[in-house]
Amino acid sequence: MTDFHRHVADYLQIRRSLGFRLQFHARVLPQLVSYLEASGAPALTVELAISWAGFPEGVQPIVLAHRLGAARGLARYLQTIDPATEVPPVGVWPATARRPTPYLWAPDDIGRLLEATRRLQPVLRAHTYETLFGLLACSGIFSRGHPLWRKPVLRVCAAQRLME
Repeated sequence: MTDFHRHVADYLQIRRSLGFRLQFHARVLPQLVSYLEASGAPALTVELAISWAGFPEGVQPIVLAHRLGAARGLARYLQTIDPATEVPPVGVWPATARRPTPYLWAPDDIGRLLEATRRLQPVLRAHTYETLFGLLACSGIFSRGHPLWRKPVLRVCAAQRLME
């Protein structure tokens, strides 16, 4: 067991004793140690950490940010043992995942959806889904923020107001 391997084991043990699970760290830090040993580096440097974290191709930047974050935590720990260790900077890759653009329902789309629910069988299911989607439309969840003045929606909105 090399010094890097021993340090990773100690680092994980200390952090886990503080209540951290570190499942991701336990999986990727041994890979970092193998990378460091293959490069023959005596200490962890910013350049090595960034090149290791950016090694997998075709993954989202959030994955690279998490890998670099794991290396950063280990580097802070190693810096107390070996002052030659460099801590990688924050913000090399974005730390947020791209969220899909939400689909905004137009009033015509909602009208077609409510019309389609009326054709469901049995009739109770048709009424249930027309009411559910109508209430969602009235609350603005389905709309672009505009009130929907379609006849079925007005019935549901009126019923909703009576219940309030």
